[in-house]
Amino acid sequence: MLSASADKTARVWGTDGAQLQTLGGHTAEVTAVTLQATGDYCVTASLDKTWALHDLASGGTILRVAPQDAYTCAAFHPDGLILGTGTASVVRIWDVKSQANVANFESHTAAVTSLAFSENGYYLATGSVDTTVKVWDLRKLKNIHTIAEDGATPITSVAFDFSGQFLAVGGAGVRVYESKGWGTVARFEAGDVTGVGFGKAASMVAAGTSEGVVKVFGS
Repeated sequence: MLSASADKTARVWGTDGAQLQTLGGHTAEVTAVTLQATGDYCVTASLDKTWALHDLASGGTILRVAPQDAYTCAAFHPDGLILGTGTASVVRIWDVKSQANVANFESHTAAVTSLAFSENGYYLATGSVDTTVKVWDLRKLKNIHTIAEDGATPITSVAFDFSGQFLAVGGAGVRVYESKGWGTVARFEAGDVTGVGFGKAASMVAAGTSEGVVKVFGS
């Protein structure tokens, strides 16, 4: 398990709750930590305008990009070679090996709070304080759909299920959308949601809340 902290570090935890590694080197809050596909590496992203690749076994830092943006969120692509990062309004796509910024998505008008790749690697969903969720086609590098949440509520979390058929969106409660026509298939009252995720075969949706509890809903 991985955790990111305002104390400028990320931490690696064992299944028994024991701390295994502390990942340092940042000079400001670590806003995201994301696991690479092999399970051997992770990336941390920070408000210090850098992101870094770490070896989980040793806790060492393999590479760090030069300062560019204050990063608000990050996620690995399923292939483990591409990284997505969110900033004050721009989503940047990176080739991790070369650290090259290979694409930028600039349609959000406020801080990008969360992003999620579909398991097949074709799509990226991004949520923002601007109250919208945008879905991007990574093959065409364009926005193919925008979801405007009811009530002008900032988006805090987005997650695809494993099949890519459903997208969960957290903010003031949870909404689940189907990815063919982007219609709403479920709504769950959960208070202020800080994170969302699907269970096996999208049989349930879990939501972490600002109250410090996890709520589970049948989907």
